Amino acid sequence: MKEVNKYLLCILMPIVILILILMSSYYIILFGEEIILKAAPVDPRDVFRGDYIELKYEIENIRENQLKDIEIINDDEIIYGFAVLKPSNGYYKLDFITRDKPKKGIFLKCHVSKNNKFNNRKFEFKADYNIDRFYVKENTGQDIEDVSKMGDLLCKIKVYNGNSILMELYKNE
Repeated sequence: MKEVNKYLLCILMPIVILILILMSSYYIILFGEEIILKAAPVDPRDVFRGDYIELKYEIENIRENQLKDIEIINDDEIIYGFAVLKPSNGYYKLDFITRDKPKKGIFLKCHVSKNNKFNNRKFEFKADYNIDRFYVKENTGQDIEDVSKMGDLLCKIKVYNGNSILMELYKNE
């Protein structure tokens, strides 16, 4: 009888793990708070997955005074942290980034590094939130890019406990 239980456990364990992975995303969708971020897309194409919009958010650009208790010394150093957001004129903006997980408010998990890519002295640091791709129907990426050139592209994101899912792109009316 114990042999049967071992085999049953081996069969059920991967199924349980897959269900837990899926449930974590659905939990964010069901119970997460909805926020709006301003974005500017780039329109690439993936041979295997089709058209997608690669998004760059205003909250990715960080000034040194927005880093709370974080010190980045090396150019290639990446720090794990939490971006605390605050509402401003209908969408959310970056307030500050900290290493300590906030106890309340809206915040996103992020990776912070020095901004060496564009040599932009106004923003010395950049953050990655892992919400930078949105897949769209084939040949519709150009329409979204046109909306973005006017500065009217907004992203609806569900956030729960620092985890986030990009739900929708739409035009600011």
